[in-house]
Amino acid sequence: MTHLRPLPGVYRWEKSTVLPDKLIDLREVCGIVGLKKSTVYSLIAEQRFPRIIKCGRKTLFSVNQVNAWVQDRIKESELVT
Repeated sequence: MTHLRPLPGVYRWEKSTVLPDKLIDLREVCGIVGLKKSTVYSLIAEQRFPRIIKCGRKTLFSVNQVNAWVQDRIKESELVT
């Protein structure tokens, strides 16, 4: 029987482990947060949303920052209730 060993630089992810960051476009952001593009851009202008990352002509966002923003909104709503 062959025993498999992890390759150098390859890690196993556990539930508590933060996954590597990824860049997503505005369409994906709107799907995650449930807001329209215009609302997201308004929040960015008011500095109340994660900053955009320009990559050439593309407008991208850090998925970790967007998810953290969502979690902050959830925490805020729990404090009000």
